[in-house]
Amino acid sequence: MKKVNALWTKAKNRVSGPHLAELFADLKVHDKYELQLKKMKAENSDKDGSYEAMVLKNYLKIIKQYDLENVYFGNDVTSADKRTDVEFTDSKLKSLWNKAQMAGFSAEDLSTLKDEFWHQQMKIQELEFMKSQKNDIPDPADNSVDTNEQVSNIKKSKTEIKDGYLRLEELVSSLPKNDPLFKDSRVHQLWALAKKTNWSEDELNSFKEELLHFENRLTKQSFYKEQLDMSAQKIESDLKDDNYLDRHRQLEEKHEVIYKNIKKLHTELKTKVTKALKHLEL
Repeated sequence: MKKVNALWTKAKNRVSGPHLAELFADLKVHDKYELQLKKMKAENSDKDGSYEAMVLKNYLKIIKQYDLENVYFGNDVTSADKRTDVEFTDSKLKSLWNKAQMAGFSAEDLSTLKDEFWHQQMKIQELEFMKSQKNDIPDPADNSVDTNEQVSNIKKSKTEIKDGYLRLEELVSSLPKNDPLFKDSRVHQLWALAKKTNWSEDELNSFKEELLHFENRLTKQSFYKEQLDMSAQKIESDLKDDNYLDRHRQLEEKHEVIYKNIKKLHTELKTKVTKALKHLEL
């Protein structure tokens, strides 16, 4: 694979003696993993991405073992083995991770989710490496097979990263396995914060009832939003129906009232639990 060959070319200037022979052997074995992954992707047989994650992790392990981080990552080094203090280099990943930590997942679920985040981080680093190799091509307009393959691989990598973000967003917003009480991520976050306060069991139960009421409001808003969207589509196809236009305006007004009430209630609930947390800090 060209990725392995490119790393070998750069590594020969950094590694010498017996270590160079060992690196060659490790890359030779890893190359077989890459070929198998390419085959599995073509057959769509690595559906959960577990084999790809294993290949990426092994690749980064080789890079770290032979001190090739600067060759692969540049000056911004982030190894998959340095995961005790989570520091994702990508700003979008950082933002999603912060959201995940506030979503009410159990420690076990959060640990599993962390692996998914690192899988995405490795894909991003892999793309950066491929881009750096593309810059080594003398003629950017070259239409050779090698050049076209590099461009194709970069496009595929970008698509996989985009899909990876969508998957992470879905996972972060999904229902934590340990707490099936609420369905909306905003309610999960409020409940997760509430459980960190020093409220009594009665106070927690009371707040839980408020959250259930809040989630019912959210469900109602979602229903009216769907009706509003359907109504808008109907108007686009028949603008001459005055009666339907009146009904649409009524739906808009109803949705606006519900939206304002939800926004106000969300602010009140958030303020309530935030004050309790500040009191706990004191």
